[in-house]
Amino acid sequence: MPDPEEAYEKAVKAVEEVAAPVVSPKNSLTTLGTIIRDMKAQQDWAIDLPGRATDVPIPLAEALWSGQESRHGGNGYRRPTQGEAETAVILSVTLVQLFSSGSVRRHG
Repeated sequence: MPDPEEAYEKAVKAVEEVAAPVVSPKNSLTTLGTIIRDMKAQQDWAIDLPGRATDVPIPLAEALWSGQESRHGGNGYRRPTQGEAETAVILSVTLVQLFSSGSVRRHG
């Protein structure tokens, strides 16, 4: 039986695993949230495409991270739907490929 919550969690962990050594190599406790924070602070991340859409790694990572409402307990806890989990996996696969191939890089 599919487990959307576990699928979403594993999607986030996959991105953390591949992006952390690239973005925050000295931080052994990096999470997707800190990866996003660091990329924003560094202000020079891009993908290998010409034009103005080169800053897409941060919004993709933000969409994945902010959509994981189940990462915090408490009153607002809600399990992801199957559709949300599937979308998270698609975003994760894209980000993992971009980072692992070297297509996401600092352009500064």
